[in-house]
Amino acid sequence: MLLALTALLVGSAAHAQPPRHVDPCAVFSQAELASALGFSLSAGKPGSQSNSCEYSSPARGTITVRASAVIPQDFADTKQSEGPNSNIGTTIGDDAFFSTKGIWVRKGSRLLVIQTSDKALTPPLRAALVSLGKLGAPRLR
Repeated sequence: MLLALTALLVGSAAHAQPPRHVDPCAVFSQAELASALGFSLSAGKPGSQSNSCEYSSPARGTITVRASAVIPQDFADTKQSEGPNSNIGTTIGDDAFFSTKGIWVRKGSRLLVIQTSDKALTPPLRAALVSLGKLGAPRLR
């Protein structure tokens, strides 16, 4: 109970108003994703995970976009667990890193995650994810 109250108070101190809900299917248009990634995708539909939107490509699998609130320290802990080679830094939003399947971007108390079902994050795919992160981060307000 005390921990839950502490977490609530810490979250309240950071934001006078709770962050508004960001529709993950509205962060990017289908055309923006297709242009950045270099392949066509289906229209986005609510994903199996909470606060997620899924786009599919017969040739490339699934792209998942998630948008939600995040506690900055939780983001930092997750980033640290991915290791030093995952760091992108503050060139995107307030902080960003690569995971094994995509990119995580923090803007204030908002999180944007773009994940792919590809087996490897090739340099062209990483560049596309960085481009999308830069495009999406300001839309998290």
